Amino acid sequence: MTTRSACTQRYAREVTTPEVKEVPGFVSVMTRDDGDVMRRLLRTFVQTVDAINITYLMYSGTLLGSYRHHSIIIPWDDDVDLMVDAAKRSQVIRAMASLGSAFHLNT
Repeated sequence: MTTRSACTQRYAREVTTPEVKEVPGFVSVMTRDDGDVMRRLLRTFVQTVDAINITYLMYSGTLLGSYRHHSIIIPWDDDVDLMVDAAKRSQVIRAMASLGSAFHLNT
């Protein structure tokens, strides 16, 4: 198992935190239910790639949200931005596909 950086460890904790963080001065474009679904999908992704020891990286709005807003989602965003090594792509696809029909992976 690889050693996680402090940022990745904090991100993993945020993913498993059930509450939606309100950011003063910003209006979220997603409903609370939408945010809950996104966090569930993200939590499942993180658990799945961690189980097969694949490193992922945050980028774009997700990285900004984690750093600046201390949340996985910036208020005006509606997606999660993650990258994995292209050489590991097929492993990630197989692992996510093994989760069954509850998850559909668009590639």
